[in-house]
Amino acid sequence: MKRSILSLAALLGFVISGCGADGPDIGSVTGVVTLDGRPVEGAMIYFEPVKGGRSSTALTDTEGKYELKYIGDRMGALLGDHQVRITKFRKAIQDDHGKVTDKGMPEQFPKTANSESNLTAKVEPGDNVYDFAVVSK
Repeated sequence: MKRSILSLAALLGFVISGCGADGPDIGSVTGVVTLDGRPVEGAMIYFEPVKGGRSSTALTDTEGKYELKYIGDRMGALLGDHQVRITKFRKAIQDDHGKVTDKGMPEQFPKTANSESNLTAKVEPGDNVYDFAVVSK
């Protein structure tokens, strides 16, 4: 019994030290999203690491400002190159009886900002500011 408790304590210590309490290195990322010169409220922005790993996301406020969230209460994005996608699309939602409870939102951004995005960013240690001035046509 004593040996199994010691083994469990050693294993727990190994797991905690191996995982790192803070996780991978990330940099903070903020900015503003505009479409045709106007700030966009309620746009989702995704930073997807080119070399793989967890994406970071944000929702723009009334002034088009965003701050990326990595996971939980950790703000930022993994260090390195990212593919960036911005969207306003939201599917319509129906209840169990087929009644539409949310009409959704049609896409406002061109494909070059989302499904065929040509937007990129390189996240470095510290503070990163990326403003995205998207043109619809």
